[in-house]
Amino acid sequence: MKKISTVILNLIFISVGFCEILIDDSLTDSQTLLGAQAGGTWISGEGWQQSTGHDQIVYDLGRAYTEGAVVFNTRGFYDSLSGSSSDKIYFFGIYSNSSGDKNKSYTGAKFIEVRYNGIFNEDDDGLNHHGEVKTQVGWQGTPNIVNVFSDVLEWGGKETTYRWTVKWGGGKVIAWRNDIKIAEISNTDELEMTHIFLGDVNYKGEGNYYTGPVGVIFSNVLVTDGDIPTPIQINSAKSGNYQTSHTRLVFESNFGRMVIPGKSDAEGVLDIKGRRIRSVFNSKSSVW
Repeated sequence: MKKISTVILNLIFISVGFCEILIDDSLTDSQTLLGAQAGGTWISGEGWQQSTGHDQIVYDLGRAYTEGAVVFNTRGFYDSLSGSSSDKIYFFGIYSNSSGDKNKSYTGAKFIEVRYNGIFNEDDDGLNHHGEVKTQVGWQGTPNIVNVFSDVLEWGGKETTYRWTVKWGGGKVIAWRNDIKIAEISNTDELEMTHIFLGDVNYKGEGNYYTGPVGVIFSNVLVTDGDIPTPIQINSAKSGNYQTSHTRLVFESNFGRMVIPGKSDAEGVLDIKGRRIRSVFNSKSSVW
């Protein structure tokens, strides 16, 4: 029973989503492993905090990706948070260039940007979008820019953590805050994205008059080349019959039945709905 429990505890941290993880950066140990940091403050055990409006972390994906997903946490957004220079607070961007500068005519880069609207905020449509989140996608110049405002969202206090997800590919960009979809935008041209910005996004390259969210803490950044990994949830587990089926453990989970075979000469493999994927286990490990 002790050995089974050990395996279960390790399985909890496996995520399944048939994709490649490009970046996995917790930011909670006072460093960024893969990003380029400019300013900000490290809060031990919590993440990277934007201290001034122009602080940022930039991730270079190494090449262009026409589909992918970014997931990250923030703590510090609350109702009526205002920016240092505007109540239009851009805090996240994905771009087809390294600078994030799409220039005044929006032709400098393909882009996905997400912003929080703080206190009374009148956008180009003349409406008040206080409490909403705006997602905008641009490609091939001014005619091809789409903006979507979320509904008015409920905002907790400064200690509330939100999980943000932005996915692009297949002619669509979809964004969520926690499990609430805040935008779904269709694009007619592929988005070949190369860089991801947290904090200040160098908006339009116009002296950065729109700045990032001062005081907000970012953490647990995950970037993939496609799907959004889904954590495995173990509902039950039992020992298999090694003599008859060469099975060590059988799990019931949110992916259905999962089997860990026990061949002594093979690396541990999970069989999930008939799709065999390598696990973090090795059959020679003590967790067996």
